[in-house]
Amino acid sequence: MNRRALILVLPLLGAAMCYGRALRGGFVFDDLDSVLRDPAARSLSVSTRMLLPSLFSTGRALSNEAVASAHLGDHKSTGLEGGRGFVAWTLALNHAVGGLDPFGYHVVNLGLHLVVTLLVFFFTRTLLGRAAAPSPEGCAVAVAGLFVLHPLHSQAVNYITQRAEVIASGAYLGALLLLLRASAARGLAAALLVLSALLVFAVGLGAKVIVVTMPAAYLLLMLVVPEQRPGAPRPGWARHLVLTAPFFLLAAWKARALLASVKGHTDAGFGVSVPGLNAWTYFMTEWKVILVYVRLLFWPAGQNLDWLYPVSTRLDLGVTAAGATLLAGVALAVVLVGRARRLDANAAPVTRVVAFGVFWFLLVLAPTSSFVPLADLLVEHRSYLASVGLLAAAVVLGERLAARFSARSGAVAIAVAWLALGLALWRRNAVWESPAALWADVVTKQPGNGRAHTALATIYQGHGDLANAIREYGLALQRMADGRSEDRQAAMEGMAAALVDAGRPHEAMTVIRVALAIQPGDPTMLATLAAVQLRVGDFQNAERAAQAALTAHPRHSQALLTLGEARLLQEDAAGAVHYLSQAVAVEPNEPIRLLEYGRALAQLGRREAACQTWRAAAQSPEARDDDRNAAAMLADGLGCPPASAPGRSP
Repeated sequence: MNRRALILVLPLLGAAMCYGRALRGGFVFDDLDSVLRDPAARSLSVSTRMLLPSLFSTGRALSNEAVASAHLGDHKSTGLEGGRGFVAWTLALNHAVGGLDPFGYHVVNLGLHLVVTLLVFFFTRTLLGRAAAPSPEGCAVAVAGLFVLHPLHSQAVNYITQRAEVIASGAYLGALLLLLRASAARGLAAALLVLSALLVFAVGLGAKVIVVTMPAAYLLLMLVVPEQRPGAPRPGWARHLVLTAPFFLLAAWKARALLASVKGHTDAGFGVSVPGLNAWTYFMTEWKVILVYVRLLFWPAGQNLDWLYPVSTRLDLGVTAAGATLLAGVALAVVLVGRARRLDANAAPVTRVVAFGVFWFLLVLAPTSSFVPLADLLVEHRSYLASVGLLAAAVVLGERLAARFSARSGAVAIAVAWLALGLALWRRNAVWESPAALWADVVTKQPGNGRAHTALATIYQGHGDLANAIREYGLALQRMADGRSEDRQAAMEGMAAALVDAGRPHEAMTVIRVALAIQPGDPTMLATLAAVQLRVGDFQNAERAAQAALTAHPRHSQALLTLGEARLLQEDAAGAVHYLSQAVAVEPNEPIRLLEYGRALAQLGRREAACQTWRAAAQSPEARDDDRNAAAMLADGLGCPPASAPGRSP
């Protein structure tokens, strides 16, 4: 990197400052499963042991093996089951170093984003160099600066689970750069570069499936932007096809395995149970979604964590216009490729880069925005890597336009763009400072989003604000009449729990009966029913409902907790320990389970183990002030030693 490239330090520092305000933000949305409950993400030994197999497989067997090894119950292991074993390993590493403190997770996400930005710089410089574009170093700095500061990427960086997008993007660019080096090398050097690229490619596949298009991107680059630098090697197409063959084979195998692993899921694959959603309607909807990504890239206003974008079920005027616009963009790119051969040395590089940028944008989005249905139709983080193509196209066009005015006009324009994006990023990161702020932002922008109301209600409930929680759950249920059944069930479950906590068990029972009428045998609602029946003193029916929940879900934490509490109330301490120890194994950081388990241990006379369990409850990252106070009172009542005193694990 020359002196001009060092200017990239400025936007890197600016991005670090902007993201700094969100480093204390909590876990949200899928983080609750993939970070807090996924056994692979909580056990470094398990995730390390399963890391290599997960790079080349995506079946449920991996998840089940990880769970069995960790003895942590059968929460869905989102990292391994979704083919994201490398991501689960990084999450486990975070957990090993700093527990469940969100700060460390956010720092790693930010560091990964900065690394990807450097790869964007190197890739863009290579792209512009191949095209013989003027000022490749300066333009690459401009593109990387726009990339690192763009608020559209705030979701990929701030949303812990979406480090998968960032890691996959870095692996995509890293493997592509290594493959480009291999194409110009010979002998042992070429072989080592290809093997390195394959390893990086496999890591990327272990993060997110978007990496499958990397070998196609390599061939696209060879076709659209042929080497123009004097004296540079120009390998033939036979060599390109040989180099990419193992990557295509690995990508095809991984994609096939992933589609098989999500068969029957309700959020991804061809069996997605979203009204009106199939391969064709998803494809039509994505025409409009892709244009939203383009709009957000050039005018990032109205960003939203949870768009809840409507399905396009027919070929209406809006869908037709969106499809025609995309087709026109592709046609223009094809025309530019054809014309580049007849243009002079100043215009040809620009046309090639612009055409490649359009193709790159659509190619990178293809795995998530084409025919394979995903329940979430529009998610901002999906445009993370794809944006590089359009940013590069915009910069080279701007550079040519600025060259007609003055030498400094382009630099001034980029500086202004960096500043504007930095200010927008700073503002956007304000909503990532806390889960409450984030979901309040979603509800403000989309009042009809029932899932967002449920999330906000859960936060209120966690803070003990039951009145607002019940209100938000009510709003959620009003807006979910035609939504996915699991979303309705989650809202009903939360409403029932909030009503119980508010001392309104009979109203909670009504909600539960409605939920069970919609989905009989649902283990979570049966467990909730058991908890309500226990609250009103109906031990027999409470145990019957809890056992029914365990029949459907043998390691259901709430059902185990209820059975343990019922045994405690009936002075069966040994039975209580039996069930509560299993509940703690499933959710080892959940304070209520730890508190009740400690009570059962104390009743059995296992004083030291009870004290250790209450100490763990007080120190749990999920503990609130009332949990810590309860743990302190129980420990004092039993005469437990101070927290610094040694003790055995329960």
